[in-house]
Amino acid sequence: MEHGDILFIAVGTPPDEDGSADLQYVLAAARNIGRLMTDYKVVVDKSTVPVGTADKVRAAIQVELAARGGP
Repeated sequence: MEHGDILFIAVGTPPDEDGSADLQYVLAAARNIGRLMTDYKVVVDKSTVPVGTADKVRAAIQVELAARGGP
């Protein structure tokens, strides 16, 4: 986390029961980023996630930052 300014989330997105992408691993990675980041980072989602996932990733990171008193 400390060695780069750009973080890529490239984890599996297996199909959910209804056929949509299961984002649990993407959001878990985002929460870990929020728990561990100490300065500005650019977070890149993989191309196979559905439209709107970036907003969910941002929210997950923000929740973790807020929980530890971050910005």
